[in-house]
Amino acid sequence: GSSTVQMAEWQLFGEYNDFGTDLTDDAGGVLTASHPASGGTNILYLIDNKESTKYYLSIATLSSGVWFQYQAPQPVAVASYSLTSAADNSNNDPKAWKLQASNDGVEWVDIDSRSDQFFDNRCERRIFSAVSGNAYIYYRLLIIERNKNVDKGLHLAEWELFDTDHTPIIQPAQKPTLSIYPNPAVDFIKIHTPERANVSIYNPNGQIVYSCEKEHGEVIIPINDYKQGVYIVKIQSERDFVGAGIFLKK
Repeated sequence: GSSTVQMAEWQLFGEYNDFGTDLTDDAGGVLTASHPASGGTNILYLIDNKESTKYYLSIATLSSGVWFQYQAPQPVAVASYSLTSAADNSNNDPKAWKLQASNDGVEWVDIDSRSDQFFDNRCERRIFSAVSGNAYIYYRLLIIERNKNVDKGLHLAEWELFDTDHTPIIQPAQKPTLSIYPNPAVDFIKIHTPERANVSIYNPNGQIVYSCEKEHGEVIIPINDYKQGVYIVKIQSERDFVGAGIFLKK
């Protein structure tokens, strides 16, 4: 008989801390936050190099923002930084934020700003460029929006600061963000795309079982008639960028 092997994507990366010095590892630095951690978590979990731990805050609204501040022992220019999503509940992930820099802790300069950001996976590490130009003592991550306001929480597993821009190495090509939830799923899945795109679903045999063009944002796709197994979801945007993800139908 014949056998079939299928693969949607294969990526190779180095070890978790493989590309230079994380400035937050310096024992002489000081990490503070606008709000004390909740639920038995700790602000220091943000820089312990463990994706299994996290900073968590129970908070009703982010109208005034929530910030984490790192004070370096001496001025340093930051060129990139990373954020790692927590191991649970994507509703509490940061969605919009600013990375700010200062030399006195009073006057701040925005060196990066992000909005409509989504983490496809739990414990996912994402790298972002930052253009500081100058060396600063203080760096502050100001979170102004979370993924959803359902659970009234905010969490983050890791925050790293680098003096070298690693984004070309870690993220060789920017793809439209594809979020799939719940996962595993029984009756439906929700998919979020940052722009208008065609969404296709492939069953475990590689056959297309769903294909439809969707506007940007969140869409709900019924899967109650699907058989149990692992399904692949692919998106093709008008700009020809492709995003992909998988979900388990139970």
